[in-house]
Amino acid sequence: LYLGHASRSAMALGLHRAQVVHGNSEFLNRLRLTFWTIFYMERLMSMFTGRPSCLSDDQIDCPYPDDFPQSSEVSQKNIEFAYIRAMASLGKIVEKVMISNYSPTRTKKVSDLSEVNKVNNQCLEALQNLLDTLPCYLHFFDNKAPTGEAWQEVQRSCLGLTFYVVQI
Repeated sequence: LYLGHASRSAMALGLHRAQVVHGNSEFLNRLRLTFWTIFYMERLMSMFTGRPSCLSDDQIDCPYPDDFPQSSEVSQKNIEFAYIRAMASLGKIVEKVMISNYSPTRTKKVSDLSEVNKVNNQCLEALQNLLDTLPCYLHFFDNKAPTGEAWQEVQRSCLGLTFYVVQI
């Protein structure tokens, strides 16, 4: 319920539109970060609860947040947002899976299953392509990846868990 309210509020503020959040300032980047965080959390809750998403991909043109440049005053902060970008990508894949497999209007006859299989294969390919975009500290699939800082390990674990749940 809360995420539905948050996502509707984000849309009401226009955070999903590029014209509202376009720019290089830290404030606008934080707005993009806020939107994409709400987006991925809402999509995952939609998947876990089996309820439709409140967000429509065709209405969203907000760019992903940019990484902050390394500086001494923010060196203690998480300045890389690859995790948010990856989770938002997973959120987009989740929506395709949900519509393809679980929409009551999607499959009405047996011949529709070939289209469902086609979309599922596209989603599996998108999942594999996502792995290529991840920085080393998010390589949850690599047993030999070195242990990172605490925040990196939390992100790696959450991303890996979500990735495999979506894949299933």
